[in-house]
Amino acid sequence: MIVVLLAFLAAAGRLPPQKFAIECLSVMALAVLVWCILLRSTPIHANIHARSAALVPRSKKGKLIVVAGLSCWLMIFLWLTRGEYWLARVAGATILSLLLIGAVIRARE
Repeated sequence: MIVVLLAFLAAAGRLPPQKFAIECLSVMALAVLVWCILLRSTPIHANIHARSAALVPRSKKGKLIVVAGLSCWLMIFLWLTRGEYWLARVAGATILSLLLIGAVIRARE
């Protein structure tokens, strides 16, 4: 929610890009810190039943749809960012490729 507010302020021109980047990084770091504290405070055995109920196995067709969607997303990402900075393109493509590899491994099971 805070990142959305920061994005609106940056789009309106009230927040410089450098300040926007620093604020977003600080919000993400704070979120990770809170998440880690919450995970450490809950016992592991208390969440076993909640996790097993939340993990509903997907069908083979659903897994293939996820693989196809991630593949399309990667191609669209590479097309839309053509001519941009290589570091940003490589970072985004790496994350999408890792997600795609994970989806392919799960689809083969």
